[in-house]
Amino acid sequence: MKKIVYLLIILLIYFFVYIPSLKPVGEKKIGDLRIVSYNLKYGSSNYDEWKIRKDIIAKQVLKYDPDSIGVQEADSIWMNEEDGLPKIFKGYSYVGVGRDDGDKKGEYAAIFYKTDKYKIKDSGTFWISETPDKPSIGWDAVCNRICTWVTLEDVKTGEIYTHFNLHLDHKGDVARVEGVRLVLERLEEIKTPYILTGDFNFMEGTIAYKMMIRNKEVEDSKYLAEDTMSYGTINWFYNFNFKHLKPIDFCFVSKEKVRVKKYRVDNSYLFNGKPVSDHYPVIVDLSLKD
Repeated sequence: MKKIVYLLIILLIYFFVYIPSLKPVGEKKIGDLRIVSYNLKYGSSNYDEWKIRKDIIAKQVLKYDPDSIGVQEADSIWMNEEDGLPKIFKGYSYVGVGRDDGDKKGEYAAIFYKTDKYKIKDSGTFWISETPDKPSIGWDAVCNRICTWVTLEDVKTGEIYTHFNLHLDHKGDVARVEGVRLVLERLEEIKTPYILTGDFNFMEGTIAYKMMIRNKEVEDSKYLAEDTMSYGTINWFYNFNFKHLKPIDFCFVSKEKVRVKKYRVDNSYLFNGKPVSDHYPVIVDLSLKD
């Protein structure tokens, strides 16, 4: 009996410690768009570690060569002009505001985009609350939550798409459900192809997730992708096997207007033996339909 118990313990340890090889992100094909969603872990959580992590994350994101990047937990440390994202994401500019005052206070849900490829047609931010046009806490949330969006036009081809990026509340069940309802209403107003990235703080199969994909126009890119995979996106800075953990970070798309080519979660970047953020990034390659 003891041998069986020991064997089970060994197998359990192996399951958590063994890190499977994930599908590589690979090169972006000519003509495709690459979208990235990345919860960066707010810099003020550990400033000394942030100084190490930020350069690794910059190298990681720039290697992906994304067209636009939705970031979450981008606090004032991340968003400072001297050595934060505006400086280290070379070749990119951003739209977004701090969630606490609509200016620079509080975390951003910023969207970075290639400045040599795109011009902004329109952009904005709304709060996930009953009063979305001003800084506010919604329903049973514990802090302000926002959604930033930008409509981008390719200066050479004229192709246009709209990128929404949000961070839903980690505590409020009602705030997440009502937040999904609010975002779906905003998506219905958009005439262009759209992408919705973010840390949604819910998993597949939950009420909020089912609400999202029940909409006839919206689908999870993971299940539309011609080349896909499955891996958890939150890791809590533990370098464990999250193969069977469901993601909480998503890239939803307007399924009738885009063709999703590839879906990836990337766990390959580490610092001091730990993941470089407490979330893994989601990377999606797609093309716009005529």
